[in-house]
Amino acid sequence: MTRDKFHEIWTKSVTPRSELLCKVIGDDSISFHPESETHIRIHYQKTRQTSKGLLIKAVGKTDAENLLDRHKVASMIMYSIVVLRPLRLRRGQSSFCARYANEFLGLICGLDIIKTFMHKDGINPPLLQTPSTSPENYIMQTPSEKKPESYIMQTLRCIWFAKVRNCFDIFSFANIFFFIEKYSFIAQSKENSSEIDDKRA
Repeated sequence: MTRDKFHEIWTKSVTPRSELLCKVIGDDSISFHPESETHIRIHYQKTRQTSKGLLIKAVGKTDAENLLDRHKVASMIMYSIVVLRPLRLRRGQSSFCARYANEFLGLICGLDIIKTFMHKDGINPPLLQTPSTSPENYIMQTPSEKKPESYIMQTLRCIWFAKVRNCFDIFSFANIFFFIEKYSFIAQSKENSSEIDDKRA
């Protein structure tokens, strides 16, 4: 990824998402450090090279580049954000949103990347049918269960534990992004079908 392309991701996703999180959590509790862009970009590039090396060993040089798809790119960006923490907490903060701020930032920025790649490749989900429509208008859906903890909360904990234990698996989290994308497609396709049936009735 070029410096300019990364900067575009930073200005269109990381910065506005960070500013929104700071506002929601409270500006006196957390702060965004935009100067971390360069460090996160370098970390991403190193992670990409390492991941590509592992893929070369697994499938060969020719297929390795093709397998670095949008889900793996999203996973690598998320990992770099989680490790280098562009959101800094003030001491004594213990709310869920504050403790998992960087994990949440990494997750939503990863989803932004997937939507951008889909838009670029002409892959239009059920609620984003025209290529001219902005990908920001498409909201990814996740499983919702009638339990105390949501799918997103559990995912954030998985990301946090992976970071703390230094066992973050790019490919496993890429599969999670893949699952969210496919689940969202299926869920919204069903919603569209129900709406059509209601209109016919």
